[in-house]
Formats: sequence, C-alpha cells, structure tokens
Amino acid sequence: MEAITNDFSFLPGNYMNVLLGMSDDTKLRIIRMLTDSLLNRERITVKSPSFTSEMLEKHAGAWVGEESSDEIMSVVRENSTVREPLKFE
Repeated sequence: MEAITNDFSFLPGNYMNVLLGMSDDTKLRIIRMLTDSLLNRERITVKSPSFTSEMLEKHAGAWVGEESSDEIMSVVRENSTVREPLKFE
C-alpha cells in the first residue's frame, strides 16, 4: 500500500496553502462540488459551435432595418424631449 504524504507541491500556484487556510465547512463544500463534477461528467453536453451567436442574438438582439446609423440618430434626436445636455452638479 502506498504511503500517504503531505507533499502537495504538485498543486500549481500554491492552491494547497489557500485550501489549508479555509474553514472545514468551506473545504467540505469544495470537496462536494468537485465530487459532483466527477460524478456528473457524463451529463455535460457539448454546445454547438453556434451556441454563442444564438445566445447573443436571443439576449442582446440586433437591429434589423435599412436605415443607417446617422438616420437612426436623427430620428432619436428629433423625438427627444431633452434639448439640452444634462448638467451634473
């Protein structure tokens, strides 16, 4: 049987020093999250290459129209109720 040592030098960036300074409760939560990530590995699905662009279109939207940006800004200015720049005091 292999002996268990306290040599954690294989952990990059001194993660072990950070972990050792945490409370027992925090350490247990990290262990639980890491264990869950290992047990649920099969459930992780690979997203399609177009996933990012689909999410951007869905949540950020895009302007659809023939107007140029200058024409749009002209309409905004014409319909604006504020004629003078806001003053910050």
